[in-house]
Amino acid sequence: MMDILAACLLGLVLIVLLYFANNRHELAGPVKETREGLMELQLKVVQHSSTDADLELWERYLAYLGKYPNEFNKLDQKVNVRKAFAQYLERHYPEDARLSSLQEAASWRREEIWGMNMKGTGRD
Repeated sequence: MMDILAACLLGLVLIVLLYFANNRHELAGPVKETREGLMELQLKVVQHSSTDADLELWERYLAYLGKYPNEFNKLDQKVNVRKAFAQYLERHYPEDARLSSLQEAASWRREEIWGMNMKGTGRD
């Protein structure tokens, strides 16, 4: 009986350790600050309060979070960062060369259950 209990306890500890190892970037200061900064910028776009000066922040935050694709994808699922950045560029820098590729990328959303890219899932 003690062997079964010890094995279950060891399994539980292993699951907890794997969970924290998987989420270590989210718990880290710079990644958390970057996520929060991008959420603030996305909110400014939605509220039509963004300014031309926000471009430097957008580029810095996107470049940093690009090093952590899993975190970027989680955030994009949560607040649709690609679409917000495309809208920002449409308003403030309509001649930006990145705009057409960003609009295309924003139109493709990741399906939540199977991880397949599905265009026009109705969540946009």
